[in-house]
Amino acid sequence: METLMDMNNKPYIGDDVVKIIMLQVLPGKEEDVAKFYTGHFEEYKKEKGHAFPYGIYKAFGQYDLFIVCSTPYYQYFLSRIGTIPYILKSNTVLCFPWNFPITNDNGSYHTLEEKLKKKVLGLTFIKIEPGLINERGISVEQELISKCFIRDDLSVLGGIGWNEIVLLVHSDTIGDVYKFLLNMCNSRKVREDAPYQYLLHKTLSFLSIDFSLVKGISDESSLQPLYDAFTEEIQEKFYPSFNITCYPEYLDELGKKGEDYFGKASYLLGSEDIRFDVMKGTWGKFIGNVYTFRRNNEGKIYSTAIVINQNCIECNSSCGTDSKTMQPMNKSVEIITLSADEIDSILKLHKEEVAKLLINTIYTFNGIIQNSIARDAFIDMLPFVRFVKDNAMIETKPTKLISSLVDRIIFGAQQRASSTFTAITDTEYRFSPFKGGIQRVLQAIELLPCKMLADFDSFWKGIVNAGDAKTYKADLVLLNIPMNCLFKPTKWWGLFHEIGHIVTYASKEFFDQDDDDVKVFLSRFSESHISWLKYEELLGEVLSDIYAYVFGFVLDIETNRKMVTSYLVDEPRAKSLNKDVLKSEKYLFRLHAVNLFHEAYRDNAFNELSDPKRIKHSIEGLINNDVYANFKKAIIGEYKEDKMDLYLSHFSYLLVYCNNKLSKYRELINDKKEYANSEEVDSILGQLKKGYVYEGEIKHPEVLIYRYTRDEINDYKSDIALIMTFWNIYIKQWSNHNTA
Repeated sequence: METLMDMNNKPYIGDDVVKIIMLQVLPGKEEDVAKFYTGHFEEYKKEKGHAFPYGIYKAFGQYDLFIVCSTPYYQYFLSRIGTIPYILKSNTVLCFPWNFPITNDNGSYHTLEEKLKKKVLGLTFIKIEPGLINERGISVEQELISKCFIRDDLSVLGGIGWNEIVLLVHSDTIGDVYKFLLNMCNSRKVREDAPYQYLLHKTLSFLSIDFSLVKGISDESSLQPLYDAFTEEIQEKFYPSFNITCYPEYLDELGKKGEDYFGKASYLLGSEDIRFDVMKGTWGKFIGNVYTFRRNNEGKIYSTAIVINQNCIECNSSCGTDSKTMQPMNKSVEIITLSADEIDSILKLHKEEVAKLLINTIYTFNGIIQNSIARDAFIDMLPFVRFVKDNAMIETKPTKLISSLVDRIIFGAQQRASSTFTAITDTEYRFSPFKGGIQRVLQAIELLPCKMLADFDSFWKGIVNAGDAKTYKADLVLLNIPMNCLFKPTKWWGLFHEIGHIVTYASKEFFDQDDDDVKVFLSRFSESHISWLKYEELLGEVLSDIYAYVFGFVLDIETNRKMVTSYLVDEPRAKSLNKDVLKSEKYLFRLHAVNLFHEAYRDNAFNELSDPKRIKHSIEGLINNDVYANFKKAIIGEYKEDKMDLYLSHFSYLLVYCNNKLSKYRELINDKKEYANSEEVDSILGQLKKGYVYEGEIKHPEVLIYRYTRDEINDYKSDIALIMTFWNIYIKQWSNHNTA
């Protein structure tokens, strides 16, 4: 097991979120948009009494503005300032900072705030070879950043979506930054002493300059600071192109006007209409001309883009390397086959529009998993898409169910597509709340169902989506986590109950409707006149409640009660939902049932569950428990002794059934309980609190979530360290089954 002594030479996670906001704006409106953001940052400083580091940059390429800021939270706080006009396209990439335990020659690193004062900012998204990631996990990126990126002019960030690393390159010279970016784009090894021969899968780079050097143009003299800052000459081997997409009626006019600024115009077929290759003058003059041209021709231009060209690549790339030694490890993925007979079967069993949507969805999904650049953003979905296809060919599966599952494929694919190489620049997935991607967080969460189902000899065939519903939710083999819980492992406990639904669905060892005991139990309820005692409301929910209490909260009833209270009562009140969920009889009943199970399990007294005195004593104890102070009145107001006794006398049979089924898992239950309070877990939590990713094995990942919840660990650095720890285990131990 790793210890803190082993951490001395490893990078660790820093304290704040780094957000990279990428904006394409209406030509001539850069300054208006920048003012909105600057005003918000100043308002935040006034409100909070302190500022956070930020920089605003004029971008080259498909974007017009970059905003880099370091904040203490992930939520999209900028939405508080209201709608920002003039933005055509936006992308917000969420990152975490990597820090290093060693220092440079001066004894310390410059802070991000100091680095953002440099005039030029280069931005590179790095995708590491997926084969290496699957084999070695997070150690690959840690070794890479430790050996190759220890430079004071770089900020090294971790990505949570498609890319593993984001580099910010800080300098006062365009040429220096561009040369570094070009080396990154064309080098397999990043540097000759890089730890692996074939390392980089893909990079995506941008260049930008401090926006304060170009804003506020009123006349030629306003651009003098820009001219003075970038006096280096543009040369033929390293030159920019300025591309314009415009209204057709202004094509000739803009071409002629542009020649006064940039030289000879070329007219294009495709998404862009005019191109100017600029091979003379200074970089400062060129940037000033771009800004002036866009502003003077507002209303005639849709958008512009700057492309930087180099005729001869001068970098320590892999040029001349024997291609036989540079073969990627990323293997092809077997597509989901769909034969003519299977298509015919799906069309016969379901409504035409649903059947066709499923078939087209499978075709589209097969396309994206064959894209070797973006494939691993979707690879966790393969078992689920196969599951949906197989169920669509079962005669007893209703069309409504298949339609719902297809919708979940589409939602999940769109959420994951937002993290890919193309979606960083394209607008196709612009409606995702996390446009920069959350794929690595989703994979971290998927470790929980993978491991918890494996304990019951079941195979996880589902996916985790975020924000598909406002609550924790399970739908057959699909899990949803509320968006506001995504980056907070202290809130992942809510998935314990939902995983319980999946376990009872997937494992006949735990629950089988054909079991004789279950048939007897259900037959008793068929004689009842209690309207809400249905299978979905009673059997499945309470089985899942008990599963969460036993296998998630490892028999810790107090933590279980506290979290359920918070979720069902405190949070709805805080959000002004004007309802106490526990005033509903079914929730009150479930709460009592878990309490009864806890007492019977603790005292080994399941034979006494039908005793009314014991039931009354349990309910009174529940009412008087301090954890329930916020809703004692609700419990007392709803409690009717005769009715509740009826419920619980019926329900005692189910609790006995659950205990009988759990008897074969006594060893697992005791092992989890012992592990939860072990020195090993204490040591792992100690590392996470310091921002170190734990790379060893974790016997029971769900126990770590329980301890996180019980101990109320709630700081950003620890949260991200746990997320990356879970992602590392998932990617090395569980992701390969998706390609089988």
